Amino acid sequence: MAAKQNNDELFAESSRGATSALTFFGFIISFVLFFGGMVVFSYGFGAELSSEQGLITYAGGLAASFLGVIVAIGIIPAIEKK
Repeated sequence: MAAKQNNDELFAESSRGATSALTFFGFIISFVLFFGGMVVFSYGFGAELSSEQGLITYAGGLAASFLGVIVAIGIIPAIEKK
């Protein structure tokens, strides 16, 4: 018979506590920025746009996606530590 596993340690309560509302809304904003930016920069390849408009649209969408990643992995963890 296999050794009995202590399951109490597997389900221990987190020392960090519950997720705050600021963290929740931060990740919602990050999600919208990231995926919304992907949609916007895909519009930059539209045939109805001039090359300048397409470049600006693409760069704006790319910047929004980048900002979404920065919010998720840089800003929110820094705010949680305070």
